[in-house]
Amino acid sequence: MFSIGEFSRITGLSIKALRLYHEKGILVPGRVDDATGYRYYNHENAETARIINHLRGMDFSLSDIGEMLAGSSCGDDVVEFFEKQINVINARIERQNSIANILQMIIKNEKECKMSMQNEPFEIEEKELDTMLVAGVRFKGRYDECGNAFAKIGKTMGMNICGKAMCLYYDGDYKEEDADIEACMPVRKGKSADGINVRELSGGLCASLIHKG
Repeated sequence: MFSIGEFSRITGLSIKALRLYHEKGILVPGRVDDATGYRYYNHENAETARIINHLRGMDFSLSDIGEMLAGSSCGDDVVEFFEKQINVINARIERQNSIANILQMIIKNEKECKMSMQNEPFEIEEKELDTMLVAGVRFKGRYDECGNAFAKIGKTMGMNICGKAMCLYYDGDYKEEDADIEACMPVRKGKSADGINVRELSGGLCASLIHKG
């Protein structure tokens, strides 16, 4: 075991920093003397200190470091720790790329809708739709608020989305405000959660509001 002064010289961390990391639960000493309150550190603490030094050198905040260390085992060495973090980071990158692709699709659809609205009038068309699984967010508001609902679905459902975005309108006539709308996206699978309703949308003949052009 090492005293806090010895541990400070070994790791290069100041005594003030070691006390702060202890308070934050980031680097807890191997033992604290109940009578004196003196902190004593072991070899596993030294491995954690090395990890903290690396992360601080990359400008990670203390809260980020604490979150990362919380998912590691106390016996992990530096290499094991960073190998695990690479997997976590790659998973986050894949998730963010999936969300970015969904948002690009929404932006493309929105731009096409705006262009069509500017150039051509609306037309009503009868369509035969197949039964499909959809994820939907139903709300009351303005028609131009659908984009927020699509973004929420895209962020939650990610790569399970398998078709074009659509809106279902439940009112009998046009409303400037407080329109009853459900923004939907076809999905391969999923469960209802956080205001998103995943359900089977029955197929059949429907009236579709479309833009020619």
